[in-house]
Amino acid sequence: MFIKLYFNNINTLEIQIRKTLRKKIYYWSPSIVNIATNSAVINSAFSIKKYSKIFDAEIINFFGEFERFDKNIKSKEIKLINFYNKKLFNYLPRHGKINSRISFILIFLMSFIPLKKILKQDKPEYLIVHLITSLPLILLIMFKFQTKFVLRISGLPRLNIIRKFLWKIALKKIHLITCPYARDL
Repeated sequence: MFIKLYFNNINTLEIQIRKTLRKKIYYWSPSIVNIATNSAVINSAFSIKKYSKIFDAEIINFFGEFERFDKNIKSKEIKLINFYNKKLFNYLPRHGKINSRISFILIFLMSFIPLKKILKQDKPEYLIVHLITSLPLILLIMFKFQTKFVLRISGLPRLNIIRKFLWKIALKKIHLITCPYARDL
């Protein structure tokens, strides 16, 4: 009885140690409207959770943008990192070019310090950047992180003068750039 109990405790301890030694992958994908990227992020995080023995995936949920997918996220047991009141998401202007730009600026300004803080404190192995890429890229340029940044782009990026300058500087520090289709190149 004692021997069996002892071995069960060792197995439990071994599983707990493995879980704490797993490296973290964080997903940055703030969105104000329902787009395919949300599902892609959830499915990617779930795949890492299900198939990886060395990584854990977590989704950064700054403004409650992933609350719409709560049932799906809970069923897949994906961890969300929440920051602001989820009701704030309901007040962000969504539709139209000017309204969406206002929301992007608010997200940028309100997320700058919290994102920097989480990257410095938690030190995830990777930050996979999907949307509103300017904030993580500026943080990457301005500060030194142990985290490797992976830029995930869909489609051909529209590089205005500011984006071109930002990308030119940040590309030296980005660990990897991924895109889903060869036609997007």
